[in-house]
Amino acid sequence: RVPEVTPGVHAVVIPDPTRTLSKTHARLSFDGDAWVIEDLDSTNGVVLLHDDGREQELDPRQPVSATPRLLLGTLEVEIRDASAS
Repeated sequence: RVPEVTPGVHAVVIPDPTRTLSKTHARLSFDGDAWVIEDLDSTNGVVLLHDDGREQELDPRQPVSATPRLLLGTLEVEIRDASAS
């Protein structure tokens, strides 16, 4: 979708064939050691997909350590290190 642009923040537009992403769905940031994700009061939520099969739905506005796979709405996304490809 078309996210709201905030000065100093790099917006990433994610193609959404599911049409379940909010205009500004989540914030992903790197704290120097790990990725942190925060649900920005999205309509369809953010869910962390753990390696053991657990699914953890996030509370809005509560930043947590991100897992490599997650759901934004019903769209599964993966965080990958581009330099490792």
